[in-house]
This record gives sequence, C-alpha cells and structure tokens, in this order.
Amino acid sequence: MLDENNAESIKKCKQILKSNNLEANLIFIMSNYGFISSSITRLEIQGVALTESIKIIKTAKEHLHSANIQGSAQAKAIDDKIKKVLEKNVGFDQLQKISNILNGQNESMDGLPADISSSGLPFFKFAPISSVDVERSFSKYKNILADNRRSFKFPNLRMYLIVQCNAQDKNST
Repeated sequence: MLDENNAESIKKCKQILKSNNLEANLIFIMSNYGFISSSITRLEIQGVALTESIKIIKTAKEHLHSANIQGSAQAKAIDDKIKKVLEKNVGFDQLQKISNILNGQNESMDGLPADISSSGLPFFKFAPISSVDVERSFSKYKNILADNRRSFKFPNLRMYLIVQCNAQDKNST
C-alpha cells in the first residue's frame, strides 16, 4: 500500500494517524474552526453587500478570538495571525471606513485615499472583499479574447461582456 520509505510525508501521516490524541485534535479543530469554510464560501458569492462581507470577517475574527480564550497555544497563534493580517491590510481598513460611511455610522472621509470621491463612494456598496470576482472576470476576458477572435470591435466586446456577466449572475442565483 503506502510505503513510508518512499516519502517523508507518508511516514509523517502514518505517525499522525497512529496518534492517541488525533480524534480529540480533530474535534477541537471542528468545534473551533469548522465555521471557516462556510465563511469563505459566503465571501465568494457575487453581489454580497460590502457591509455583509465585513460582518462575515468580523464574526470570523470573533470566533477565532473566542477559541484563543480557551488557552490553547495553537488557538493563540491563529488568533495572533488573523490580528496581524488584518492590521497590515490597509485596503481592508479602508473598506471598513467606506462601509461605515455607507451605513451612516461615520460621516467623515478622513483616512480614505484622495482618489476616492464622495460621488464614487456609492459604487462600493457591493464591492467584493475577496479576489474571486476579479478572477472570474479575468477568466471571462480570456474566453472572449481567445486567439480565434480576430475582429471583435470594442462596442461589440462591451455588449458581449455585459451579456456574459448578466448570464453568470442569473445562473448563480
């Protein structure tokens, strides 16, 4: 079957599977971190309001912090990591400020980049918080701009892309 002499990873996996505390560790992971996959899936959905996306992130951060309160060294490391990642992420901080303005919780545009105007702020209402939408659009452009398309005029390209995006939106609901 799987010979541990073939790869160090097989040897390590066999040791982990023989561990007496494997079941307890899996229960700990599921009970404290099982929410992460559903949170990620919710963030990947198109058309989610910025305020909802930020709420998902904040809720996940709170869950991670509550696991840390239980005192596990692994939970503390994970809690510290999410804090550091979010502190370093200037874009996330800006999206939070924009979300607060859109919700009426903040009336000041202090701390936002100069290139974001008050007239452009409403366009952030459904701003994606992950890169999934961007990756989808690159994939659509790749299909549209294939080598076999040699005479696409810009107005036709624009209409084609709008049709593709609308078709995707209807298929995902």
